[in-house]
Amino acid sequence: MNKQLKLFDKSDITEQTIIQGTKVILSCKGTGKTLFKGSNKIILPGSELNALKDFNFDSTWDTQEGFLGSVPSYDVALTRTTAGSPVSHALDVPASKSPLTSGILSAFTGMDTTTDNNLHRIYKEYTRRIYLFCVGIDGCGIENSNVYKVSNTKFIAPYSYARFDPGTGYIDPTVTNCLIPFKVKPTSSDLTVAEREIYFGRSTIGTDVSYYFKRFDQDPIITRKYVNNSTELSSVEDVWADNRISEATVIVTNKMSISETDCREYFTSTVGINSAKVNTLSLLSAVPYMGSDGFVYYTDVRPVTKFNFPNESLISTSKGIDITYYTYY
Repeated sequence: MNKQLKLFDKSDITEQTIIQGTKVILSCKGTGKTLFKGSNKIILPGSELNALKDFNFDSTWDTQEGFLGSVPSYDVALTRTTAGSPVSHALDVPASKSPLTSGILSAFTGMDTTTDNNLHRIYKEYTRRIYLFCVGIDGCGIENSNVYKVSNTKFIAPYSYARFDPGTGYIDPTVTNCLIPFKVKPTSSDLTVAEREIYFGRSTIGTDVSYYFKRFDQDPIITRKYVNNSTELSSVEDVWADNRISEATVIVTNKMSISETDCREYFTSTVGINSAKVNTLSLLSAVPYMGSDGFVYYTDVRPVTKFNFPNESLISTSKGIDITYYTYY
């Protein structure tokens, strides 16, 4: 009789799959004053992303597992309408799109995204990364002490998704949008070409255009070091043969920001600048393409994490927030 050995690797229930922990620091632009420190939670699409990247679910490579259709991306969620929110806020899509072909992606040069199905699938699998972030207002109650616990089945709720308080289970039907666009502009004075390399998730409604997602301020930085004295593993000839007893860690550092002009236009055009604030943010994975209009578009945008924090007012147009996001593996 074979003895059954069952192993369950929970990797800490608050940080699903391979991520061991995070540290997020919000600080005031200019002064560097720390506003808040905390850690995020991996939400459902982030758990899916890691699981799908880590394992092969079909040894024949015929039909690989994908994201559940019942967990819609922001692309899909923003098209949703209800009686209380009857207008679709669908993201703009170019007339046609092609793969990015810089660096090793030159292997996809000439790929037709409408007919080269197998190659296109490989492109989507390979290029899906965490590129962007978004912010919102469903992370905290009126009082700063009432920061909501993150539920891994709730994202920053866009139009038609009511705000949900996991602490009480209360759904506030008067709040129809919690996903705050970074920019809202008249179509007659849209963002510049340079600005459109920073802001994404473009949605045109009538004579206004909104941008819901923002790029990181710099490329991610990966650090591999011993935990006890921060010695870089690259300075060691052979880590396996080294006689240190310290464990090692791999850290990815991301820098992002909410500028002095971000998010204000949305509040000014809806509930008034005196209500301008943010209290939650999410890192986002997506697949990039070059649009036929010459701009990069990110598609199938899915939240990976959610980080709730006390209300940070954005009433002052001289206030910006720097965000440093450490992810430990």
